Amino acid sequence: MSNPDLSNYQKAPNGITMVLKPEAADGRLRAKLAEQVKTESIHIPTGNEVEQIRAARRAGLTVALAGPPGIGKTTLVTSMAKEENLPLTTIMGDRRSKLYQVVGHSIDFDGGAMLYMDGPVALAARAKMKSILYIDEAFDLPADVYTSLGSMLDHRASLIMQETGEELKTPHLSIILAFNPPQID
Repeated sequence: MSNPDLSNYQKAPNGITMVLKPEAADGRLRAKLAEQVKTESIHIPTGNEVEQIRAARRAGLTVALAGPPGIGKTTLVTSMAKEENLPLTTIMGDRRSKLYQVVGHSIDFDGGAMLYMDGPVALAARAKMKSILYIDEAFDLPADVYTSLGSMLDHRASLIMQETGEELKTPHLSIILAFNPPQID
């Protein structure tokens, strides 16, 4: 398999942004999808987006998928994880999300004892196995949550656990962000 050309996509400083256009979900594709899929998510490629994402992931880049609701961003990522037999951790961006729900939190007990409970991102980081971390509606996360994930998204490839003082290396995670931009040109 040849390496796909990544030049057709807008590159972010530490990753690649793919813009999925509405024409990718035209009526013919929707009819084909409805015919082939009854109970599970399957992505039907409209171009070489799967190869582009895989190439970016192999290069250790964070991938950002931008497109309107219903275009198939989540289906694409879910199908890729299934095809590659990789664990998938999904975080749903929500303005009401709290850092403790995404990364983790400590529980203090009488007598000074403390127990730290990992959230889904910390669990994926600790697993040390090749997997996909998918952050849907990433830009809807509150600033403190998004900022806490920053070191995972850039060249450091690590999760800084502020409460425990740990730095969890995350090169085994393929991180894919998705968002609905206000307007796609």
